[in-house]
Order: sequence, then C-alpha cells, then structure tokens
Amino acid sequence: MVKDGILNDYLTDRETAHRLGRGSSNGSAYADSWSSVPMVRIPNLGLEPGKPGGSHTATLDEMIADTKEGILIDGIGSYSIDQQRRNFQFGGDAFWKVENGKVVGMLKNVTYHSMTTDFWNSIDAIAPEAELKQCGTNMCGKGEPMQIAQMTHACVPARVQNIHVGRAS
Repeated sequence: MVKDGILNDYLTDRETAHRLGRGSSNGSAYADSWSSVPMVRIPNLGLEPGKPGGSHTATLDEMIADTKEGILIDGIGSYSIDQQRRNFQFGGDAFWKVENGKVVGMLKNVTYHSMTTDFWNSIDAIAPEAELKQCGTNMCGKGEPMQIAQMTHACVPARVQNIHVGRAS
C-alpha cells in the first residue's frame, strides 16, 4: 500500500475498482458471515522493518538509549478510530517511563492520540527485522451493523516524536 513513504495503491472491491477505472479488484472485500454485506478491509498489514545500516534504523535498546524523555508502550490495550481512519486514540498493556536513555519505572493508564498522517510522519526510528513480531486481533470491527473480523499485523518497535499523550480515565 505504501512504498518509500508514498501511498502506492488502494484496497478495492469490485465497486471501488470500477470507480478507479480498473478492470478488476484486488480482492480486499469480505464479510463476517454469509448474511453480511462485504466491505473493504485490511486483513493483513505490517510495518516494514528498518533496513540494515539505514539512517532511521535502530533496535529498541538503541531507541531507549537515545531518548531523553518518553514513554515505552507495549501491547494493544484500548483503541478508538473514526470512520474515515483519520483521528485515533490508542493505549497499551504496559507502560514504562524513559528518562535520559533509561527505563526508570512503570506508568499506568496511558493513551496517545493523533491524526493518522501526522503519526506516520512523526516516526524517527524503526527497529530491524530481527525484532519483527506477528500480532493479531479478532476484534477488528467495522460497519453498521458492526462486523467483527480477524486481522494480522506484523510490527517492529518504532519511536514516534511529538504526539499527544494523555491518561485514560
């Protein structure tokens, strides 16, 4: 979908492919049951690891060591995203305070929120392939009425600068 930081393609069903002037879709629509209307979804999505020797590639330990003040967030936790997928708020399962390149203690109830484009443009470090993990959720919900589906993510640690961090109530 994204190559070298540029949107390269869209996920399509037959209707959206036709609107884009294509002869066929790329098969990105499905439903949660035979009685539901199929909708365009992202069943598998991954954050590409940093390239060896790349200017923005750093291991998680290197990111921590290079951070003056920050929060290390691990896990999925809570999430909320608008229908256009522009604004979001996420939490995690565990949170650690980072000061002067060291993890100094745990925090609780942390959330972060941003606009999608601002978030992706604020990443300044991405871990290498050696730190890649497969994650997933069976709670990817979309539509009205709600359809629940499984989704797989491949991800590596990433450091994001200058996003809004708050406290979950």
